[in-house]
Amino acid sequence: MDPFVVAPAPDPRRQRAEYFPIFAAYVGKLQEAMEEGRDPGGVEGVDPTQMLVEWFERLKVDLEEEKTHREAHIQTLYDQLEVLWKRMGITDEDIDDFVELNRGSSTDNVRAYELELERMLEMKREKMSMFIGNARVEIEQLWDDLMFSEEEREVFAAFHDDEHSEDLLTIHEEEIVKLKNERRSKAPILVSIRKYYQICEEQKQLEISASDQSRLLGRGTRGDPGRLLREEKMRKRVVKEKPKLEQELLISVPHWEEENGKPLLVNGIHFMGVLQEAVRVEEAKADTKKRQRTNST
Repeated sequence: MDPFVVAPAPDPRRQRAEYFPIFAAYVGKLQEAMEEGRDPGGVEGVDPTQMLVEWFERLKVDLEEEKTHREAHIQTLYDQLEVLWKRMGITDEDIDDFVELNRGSSTDNVRAYELELERMLEMKREKMSMFIGNARVEIEQLWDDLMFSEEEREVFAAFHDDEHSEDLLTIHEEEIVKLKNERRSKAPILVSIRKYYQICEEQKQLEISASDQSRLLGRGTRGDPGRLLREEKMRKRVVKEKPKLEQELLISVPHWEEENGKPLLVNGIHFMGVLQEAVRVEEAKADTKKRQRTNST
């Protein structure tokens, strides 16, 4: 053979027709050997030529790539299904059964995931109104958690759209993600704000109670000593916790506003303005009491 003549490229279809039966026979023999716990050896009457070995190597690479592709496709399908399963109320037991039944990356496994996604999407279309209703319940809860005012809630006009569709549900789901991110960023501050408002409410109750002389009598002639004890505990809590919360919020709220580039609103009102005014009033009261004590001496 002339060494300078380039050999013709092998025909993949001819090679597959010739080599695949050999490969299938070897796989069958390998399975039998694995079941019997012995060495499979070779395939009788087959000479492992260089071309055959190279074909097997290429087949191995192709199969590995196909396996990787199928696993990625199954993962993509699973990610979509996970959201739908949760939204549809599918039980964890049923989900685990489906995953266990379709473990692997065969064409049957891929098709099973594709059919399950089709089934879930069809169910989703049938229950679109229910999904949008559930999303709106979740949005309302997030609004409450974030202490949104009515005006802030009205900004999300899609909440009142009666034309239920896939696009409308997507808009609601995107709004939920946005609100959850905002709640996450405000979480520590909101906890402190709620504690602060609770302490302020207790302070108001103490002031009202202090002007009510009948509280000393309560029911019957023996009075209500338990009430006085509760008020004393409340008073100590107000004196201890209120200044601490104010100082904490005077630092954390401006820091949040600087990071997010907008004022922190509570029920539509700039919270820092409310807090600073409350602190100013308290300081003025304290100064007045101090002067009164000084004048009395």
